[in-house]
Amino acid sequence: MMKIVLVFRWYGEDQEEAVNNMYKIASVLEKEHKVYHATKDAKFLDTLPEWKVLEHVFKEIEDADALLVYQKSNDVSEGMLIEVGYAVAKGKKIIWAKKKGVHNRYLIDGAVHTIEFNDINDLLIKLKKLKL
Repeated sequence: MMKIVLVFRWYGEDQEEAVNNMYKIASVLEKEHKVYHATKDAKFLDTLPEWKVLEHVFKEIEDADALLVYQKSNDVSEGMLIEVGYAVAKGKKIIWAKKKGVHNRYLIDGAVHTIEFNDINDLLIKLKKLKL
């Protein structure tokens, strides 16, 4: 059993959709792994400045074996990039889930698994088949 931290773009996204997608992804992965995503702590994290949110996620990454990056658009998220950089610096495995048509502008070559998906349902099917 691995601990996997899910990271995703938050600001500028439909936050209700982001929360729903993180719970869907987690429900697939939690069959075999422990999973953390910041939306679990959203009420608490919404009270903090952004740098404190990153600090909180860094603690989760410290205890994790892997980071799953969910990327559904070409829009860059500074927070997500920082989280990925931190995980790479800590030697964590990177799993990159990217929507088809999204350009990889950073760090994709370092991923141990790359998953291209059409929509959230396609991603869930592919995650069920993923052997970590």
